[in-house]
Amino acid sequence: MDTAKRTVRGLVVAAHFVLVLAVFAVNGRVALAVDYEFTSIDFPGALSTAAFGINNLGDIVGGRDTTPSGGGSGFLLSGGTFTSIDFPPGSFSGGAHDINDAGEIVGEYRACCGADGRGFLVSEGSFSTFDVPGAVGTMPWGINNAGQIAGAYNTDHFSCCYAFILDGDNVQTFEFPGASGTEAHGINDLGQIVGYYAAGGPTRGYLLSNGIFTTIDFPGAVITLPQQINDAGEIVGWYIGSDGIEHGFLLSGGVYRTIDFPGASRTFAQGINNAGHIVGYYNKDGRTHGFLAIPSVTYVGIDIKPGSFPNSINLGSGGNVPVAILSTSTFNAATVDPSSVTLASAPVQLKGKGSPMASLEDVNDDGLLDLVVHVSTSALQLTETDTEAVLEGMTFSGRAIWGSDMVRVVP
Repeated sequence: MDTAKRTVRGLVVAAHFVLVLAVFAVNGRVALAVDYEFTSIDFPGALSTAAFGINNLGDIVGGRDTTPSGGGSGFLLSGGTFTSIDFPPGSFSGGAHDINDAGEIVGEYRACCGADGRGFLVSEGSFSTFDVPGAVGTMPWGINNAGQIAGAYNTDHFSCCYAFILDGDNVQTFEFPGASGTEAHGINDLGQIVGYYAAGGPTRGYLLSNGIFTTIDFPGAVITLPQQINDAGEIVGWYIGSDGIEHGFLLSGGVYRTIDFPGASRTFAQGINNAGHIVGYYNKDGRTHGFLAIPSVTYVGIDIKPGSFPNSINLGSGGNVPVAILSTSTFNAATVDPSSVTLASAPVQLKGKGSPMASLEDVNDDGLLDLVVHVSTSALQLTETDTEAVLEGMTFSGRAIWGSDMVRVVP
């Protein structure tokens, strides 16, 4: 790849931006019913591999060590093929941290072990370096589809850090109010930013959205470090628990879920795309490996016979039973394939020309469109002792869904 140097100009220090921000907190609960299928990622011949970013096409970027002292470079994994991302001559180490849907890649590299990093951008096959003006170290971590880059920089060798957003040649810096150090790590297409900060105590996470900071603390954790956010607002990162061990996490809809690679001693979740696919790395048997975690089942909310309670079903009445698959801030029911849905093993009824009997309606007045499907009452595999009916189906992208609701069966 061609190597060129680009120095960012037009630094805009937004001190007033910090002063007017409000601060809130995510007081979420633990446990989210999402199961994952894990796959290890190992760059051929590398001593260790870490995955940091994934785009909506499934392309993955990261870093790998090729020497025991930690020297190495970046990589791109696309369509099952690894491509090395090599740094300028004389570089010692570094990694590719994120990739957008246009294939633009950001990351950092270092001249030697312990040296401050320099930012880089790979765009259309061209490798260019960039530095925040006045910085001794620049660490880009995220890039969205508008090409906006989120990261951190430091102005001396002994302290860290300030957050920055690079948009073209313009840099905007910011700090969490009262913090001694702030890092920006992820940015989605809505301009929402996640990262973490230090303010005289344990490191805590934050979400910056529409000028408002929200703190992110995994319940019971000593340290919480958010890394990336997708367009549904789902946030991944890692935390150190009271056991002193690092665990990955997902924050979705105000609910926290621990993400641990099976059998690993430590797990670090680093990136997430809009399909909910998560990448990161884990430690096992003295080595570091990258991973890809794909949701195998997503548990959704459903409402049988919307607006009624109890949900009485007369198996001998004929007709059909409506059931709503509910949308949330992190799940769009319109992504469900109606023809794949079953309720108590009964398929969705068909109407003219064989199309499924389905519609999009806001059944619970939350401003979000829910998917309402209809199944034949006589096809329901229920008995008079059943108190619950299970819904199963698939999204158009092949993601399995599962939900259940209470019923009262009338024989």
